[in-house]
Amino acid sequence: NGDSTHLKLEKKSKRNGMTLKESCSITREECAQMMKGIIPTVTDQTPETVAKLFSEMRLRKLLPKVIVSYDRIPYVYRTGNVRVTFDKNLTASSDIDRFLEGTYGQRPIMNKGESVLEVKWDELLPLHIKEYMQLERLQWTAFSKYYLCRKHNLNGGLK
Repeated sequence: NGDSTHLKLEKKSKRNGMTLKESCSITREECAQMMKGIIPTVTDQTPETVAKLFSEMRLRKLLPKVIVSYDRIPYVYRTGNVRVTFDKNLTASSDIDRFLEGTYGQRPIMNKGESVLEVKWDELLPLHIKEYMQLERLQWTAFSKYYLCRKHNLNGGLK
């Protein structure tokens, strides 16, 4: 949301068809280093999750490649921790070094009026929500906003 006072580093992985997400807060300075292609140094004061992710980034030579930006309209149902979100105005940018400034070129990735609907839950999806959304008529699919933004950025995207 353009607010660089609260920054998170996230790692997503798949296990048995489910997406798992690890996240941890990072400082503005750590973020700035990564945007320059430098993985921050792990110290005794570095929180364990941050240290683990920085170490994995260093080992696998992972660096920021694209800025993925979108507007999210969220709906939350506490029972089952159900999250229904609509993501619209998906854009990509390779102006990594300008991320913290918030002023970087953006390339639209989806057509105007299109959005991504995500339905996520932890343990159970309440029947009334499933029936209301008519999910049995929809097809399960893997979709990655990151992949889509990388693909479009590599094919004539902003530099």
